[in-house]
Amino acid sequence: YERRLFAKELETRYIASSVKEDKVFDLGDPIVAVRDAMAAIVDDSFTECFDSAPVIKFNFTWYLWPMYMLGVGVRYGILFPVRLVVLLACWLFFTIFFSLTWLLKNPRRGRWQRALIRMLCYGHMLSWSAAIRFHGVIPPRKGAQVYVANHTSMIDMVILGSAQSFSVVGQKHPGFVGIVQSKILACLGSIWFQRNETRDRKKVTKRIRQHVHDPDSLPLLVFPEGTCVGPNHCVMFKRGAFELDAEVVPVAILYNRSFAE
Repeated sequence: YERRLFAKELETRYIASSVKEDKVFDLGDPIVAVRDAMAAIVDDSFTECFDSAPVIKFNFTWYLWPMYMLGVGVRYGILFPVRLVVLLACWLFFTIFFSLTWLLKNPRRGRWQRALIRMLCYGHMLSWSAAIRFHGVIPPRKGAQVYVANHTSMIDMVILGSAQSFSVVGQKHPGFVGIVQSKILACLGSIWFQRNETRDRKKVTKRIRQHVHDPDSLPLLVFPEGTCVGPNHCVMFKRGAFELDAEVVPVAILYNRSFAE
């Protein structure tokens, strides 16, 4: 609607200038359109979603400085080593037992691997001292379902993965994240794609539809925003997740802004 109004305004200005000056086109005519376009870019509400939160400087006064240094000592001298030990111990336990599951030919291997992934999610949250509150109940598995959630950060998968095992749709990453996607999350039946390949995108759409309508597959979790936008914003959802001829289960993720700015 705003685009149509903008185009109509440009057309009116162009006709008015042509009639007044008896000219078809002048070199200075696009300046108005360029000015309005630049103003729209500067005031764009979409790019604001990806701005970093401003850093609040600490007030170093003589009576606050000792408390600040005490807090630094507690955080980095006590809490950080404890959390690091918990995280490393959890990853060591997970790596050993997850590797052992690949040596087994038991049909329950996939179930054990998913249980270990949930345990790893709990270990990550324990290392953060996370306090998670789930509202409502997870609907029972019936027919074709797709879970749709807003995407605040990478830890969304960890938090939701601790509640239930989900298959996810996401971009294929290189490096350590790529290893986790291909070696660890493979037991979840997740679907990965290359964002810049059109052919791959069509194949992924077909795989998603097949996955959703497969009664033996895990529930599919989709982040239709397509990117992380932070805890203070929510951008327009892409419509693909709502065109699968499946029941849409909405999931809202909200972080405490005191700790997740």
